[in-house]
Amino acid sequence: MPSAAQRAIPGGCSEAYGLMDRRFAAISTRARNRTNTSIQKGRCYPNRSNFLRYRDGSREGINIDENLNKALSVDSSNVYAHAISGFWVLWQNGKLAEANKHFSSALATGRARPYVRDLQISALINVDRDDTNAELLRIANEMRKSGESLSPRQRERIFWNDFSSRFHSRDELIRSLSVLSAQDTEATYDWLNTTNEADVEKKHSREFVLANLAEVAGNRSEALSRYKALQKELHGSYSMLVGPVDDAVRRLLSGGGAY
Repeated sequence: MPSAAQRAIPGGCSEAYGLMDRRFAAISTRARNRTNTSIQKGRCYPNRSNFLRYRDGSREGINIDENLNKALSVDSSNVYAHAISGFWVLWQNGKLAEANKHFSSALATGRARPYVRDLQISALINVDRDDTNAELLRIANEMRKSGESLSPRQRERIFWNDFSSRFHSRDELIRSLSVLSAQDTEATYDWLNTTNEADVEKKHSREFVLANLAEVAGNRSEALSRYKALQKELHGSYSMLVGPVDDAVRRLLSGGGAY
């Protein structure tokens, strides 16, 4: 449970505290281990103590942005400063485009890629907005294609944010299914799906998504066929998909379903 001070941080989310603490700790450790080299080369690192004081509710004399800007003014390719800057922007519920500039710069260095991805995904998950959820899906697709690893917990969170939590909201589900191509959506859905559902429930959820993808693409005949087949399999069950599937069949039979 976050403290009152932590909850007061704009855009704050308890999941971020430990992560940011570890990141600043890592940077501080590197700084301590390389003090002489850093001084000789003019490197500068974000001030961890300032972040921890800010996290704990202290505001006086603390300027995280100034710390990060100073680090980047000394070394514009500082992968850690860029990654934390991107996190910091989103933690304050800032603009995705601004955060993406920092994450892109960090990834472009070719260094500490898992570290950058970890911070990037955590930042996006913590914000939970339409634009950040869509970005999560795009990044997951990129990582899948490039063979990057993603923790089971992060896969589960992205899967929930972009798919399973939207099964009862047609507009929300359509928004997720429209981010990528149908082929990439299907492949990324399978890559992210590490849920503990029984095999039959996983199968039904997947069929529901495929039927919706066909409908989004304008393939009404295919969509209706998939919905009807799923409706038959769900008959008499207590699945959460019964209602959405019944609605979809009625919608298409009545001539609706245009997106």
